Amino acid sequence: MAPSTRLAGYRCSLPGLAGFAGVPSPGAAPYLAQNGAEIQHDRGAPRGTTPPMGEAQQSKKESKLKVGAKAPAFTLPDQDDKPVKLADYKGQWLVLYFYPNDDTPGCTTEACDFTNGLKDFEKLDAVVVGCSPNTAESHRKFIAKYKLKLRLLSDPSHEMMQSYGAWGEKVLYGKKSIGMIRSTFVIDGEGVVRKVFPRVKVDGHAEKVLEAVQAL
Repeated sequence: MAPSTRLAGYRCSLPGLAGFAGVPSPGAAPYLAQNGAEIQHDRGAPRGTTPPMGEAQQSKKESKLKVGAKAPAFTLPDQDDKPVKLADYKGQWLVLYFYPNDDTPGCTTEACDFTNGLKDFEKLDAVVVGCSPNTAESHRKFIAKYKLKLRLLSDPSHEMMQSYGAWGEKVLYGKKSIGMIRSTFVIDGEGVVRKVFPRVKVDGHAEKVLEAVQAL
């Protein structure tokens, strides 16, 4: 499955993406063991069924961070181990998206869609930054494999994710678990949250975020 090409910009490469056929990528086993019951809910898996292994899905819970709130400050390393702060994006729009795991099907689609539409975001003076619990090394491999043009932050302690409401209790198919809550925040140049996407479904998400930034 190739990513959406309706966004004009870079072209993300998808060599040998076996995960789209339900085969998880190497190194994903610990993550899948924790989140296997949630797989592909954001792709519309029927309730009452057991989804195939692939990647974690979004909680039904709303983000605790609301429109109009000040975005929590953070300092985290990116894929090159360079420290990144919220203040670095003062005067720009920041699209901050939280995703579960590098090199899994939905997360790859989401990253590729943002990469493919990056020039459209740049025209609006908007920067797209991703964040997950993965290490900087994992991010580097993910970026290299799919030719991503994104900055990816590493938050293995989940501290930043918790401050944004992107890590916590989730309920799916009646089962509770603790983990990543896939969500996206549009933050203005003064550090104020202007748009929240609390229940992200990866298909078409980058386009919806672009439309939101255009409207703002």
